[in-house]
Amino acid sequence: MKKILFIFLLFPIFSYGQIVVSATPQGSYSYSTSAIGAVNSQTYTAGMLYICIHMRVDATTPADFSLTGTSSTWTEIANVTGITTGTDLARLKVWRYAPSSSVTEALSFSGAALQDGSIVVIWEISGVVTTGTNGADGIVQIVTDAQDANANPTITMAALNGNRNTVLAFFGNDANPFGATPETNWTELDESGFSTPTTGGVFISRDNTSDNTPSVTAASSNWLGVAIELNEAVHCSGAPMTITTPATGFLTDGIGSMNLITFTAGKLYVVYAGTSNDAGTVATVALTGTGQTWDEITSAGGVVNGGNRKRVQAFRYAPTSSSSGNTINFTYTGTQDGGWAVLCEISGADISGTNGANAIVHNVLGSANGANPTLTLPSAILNRGTVIFGLANGTNPFTGSPESGFTELVDNGYGTPNTGGYIMYDANTADNTPTVTMSSDNWAGIAIEIRARCRRTNTN
Repeated sequence: MKKILFIFLLFPIFSYGQIVVSATPQGSYSYSTSAIGAVNSQTYTAGMLYICIHMRVDATTPADFSLTGTSSTWTEIANVTGITTGTDLARLKVWRYAPSSSVTEALSFSGAALQDGSIVVIWEISGVVTTGTNGADGIVQIVTDAQDANANPTITMAALNGNRNTVLAFFGNDANPFGATPETNWTELDESGFSTPTTGGVFISRDNTSDNTPSVTAASSNWLGVAIELNEAVHCSGAPMTITTPATGFLTDGIGSMNLITFTAGKLYVVYAGTSNDAGTVATVALTGTGQTWDEITSAGGVVNGGNRKRVQAFRYAPTSSSSGNTINFTYTGTQDGGWAVLCEISGADISGTNGANAIVHNVLGSANGANPTLTLPSAILNRGTVIFGLANGTNPFTGSPESGFTELVDNGYGTPNTGGYIMYDANTADNTPTVTMSSDNWAGIAIEIRARCRRTNTN
């Protein structure tokens, strides 16, 4: 007997903070040789993100199929096959949709042949980023997997984007019901199944997490699954992030120390440090100080320009107590004939994690011989965050201009050899390609995205 199971709930599944997820397909469903099923007419609301998960099973690998509406466009974001149980196979597909204006319409699943069974859910999600093509920025990552004769299904994702986001996961297998227990701190949203062929499914979620390995405890089975990281649209209250430069230095014999520095608990401190050496490969620098821990933000040694004559490094420090009269010491390894440093004091950053580690969302290194330096951060800036761009070149002073929306913090330099240092920032930007207007030169730079410390306010 042909069977189809549609899982739908008309109440919020969870709402621990900003993201709210509801499974809201409505109406009845039917089969035909040209349409796998249908979702009866319902409203899709502007400003929401919709995700549809549909797993089909059949005696052979289910033919590919699509999801369509009268005016809505559903973007396919996953398509995986698996679950070998004799001759029963499955295909799992996922789509997203972010309407720019509200629409009310029916949806249909098309396909080449009638299937033996399906598990379907359509989620309506509020509190996520809905920018990008059809809500592309609302999903940080989506990962699929399929395993035969494997217990405790687990999907391994890349490191999550900080510790504020939500992860949704679905597993389907050849048991009825699935027989799953979610891992600690994860919530089981729904679990069910059907017979002929024997098929089970389980949906789990976790909010405010850094756990990138969603898993369920279950007996060995043939399974396939998908995990989705949602990008929360954080609402911030209070003053925006601010950046000042309490200390700078540009010296032909290098920076030995910065003195009489006041550190304030709750703030993030970032030092851009540059070195030069026109006679050979340029030295690296390390930062120390009594009671201070300076962690290099990028890979060790930062970035050098094409001739290995100018180096830029970046360090962070998040003090747990306030103090004054501090000294930051600069220790060089290798040869240098000049150095510069800029201390940035940042208010409003998320300083959770070891020494403020969660404040750094992304960092990118780059160098080139040319005009108008540009670096590209890995994705659109999270929730209109802060970007700092620090560079060095062979001009004294650097002589640059910030792009629109960015504020210049420092443009300075020293001679013998001519070296320029430049810092600019934007505290409320979605621009992931910071650019400095500059004449052609051999440059090196580091761009950093900084996460704001926001009070989560559920406005939905």
